[in-house]
Amino acid sequence: MLKNIYFLLCLSLLLSVSPTMATNATIKPSARKNLLAKVQRRDKVIFPARHEKYRVTVFTDINCSYCSQFHRQIQQVNRLGITVEYLAFPNEGLGSSSMKLMQSVWCSPNKPQQLTAAKLYKRFPQKSCRKQQVSRQYLLGMTLGVLGTPTFVLPDGRLYTGYLSPYALKNLLSRYDIGKNARP
Repeated sequence: MLKNIYFLLCLSLLLSVSPTMATNATIKPSARKNLLAKVQRRDKVIFPARHEKYRVTVFTDINCSYCSQFHRQIQQVNRLGITVEYLAFPNEGLGSSSMKLMQSVWCSPNKPQQLTAAKLYKRFPQKSCRKQQVSRQYLLGMTLGVLGTPTFVLPDGRLYTGYLSPYALKNLLSRYDIGKNARP
């Protein structure tokens, strides 16, 4: 426990946070994109847009109310041409009950359906596996500067922490002219 507190204290010294954009002072957006590109598709929970204009990665927690609020609007997000790739970030940390529940979702053969059931209806699959996707994604999030959920990784590698409505997300992406070519 003391080791975790020390780690978080050191990490907090490396981070600079503005009201909307959180950035890890030691990681440039391009390096963040490269690290995210190493996450295999099978380890993500993907909600694809039919006519994709943008792709964002969202670090999420199944017990996060703002994450659930965003997820309730996932179809609207997709209709706006935004593909969402979820990665797990249990806010309570490694070994927490939240992490264990998220791992059961990430072990499921139908992750999108199970994530929706978990976020919206608090129904969790009775599935366990020895895979370590959630812990790896949590540690990746910490490395990238994720401090809480939801955290959006924009296609150019910048982070945005906090709830965004579907139109606010689209406006943010179009304001910075961040399309598919810049995806992580």
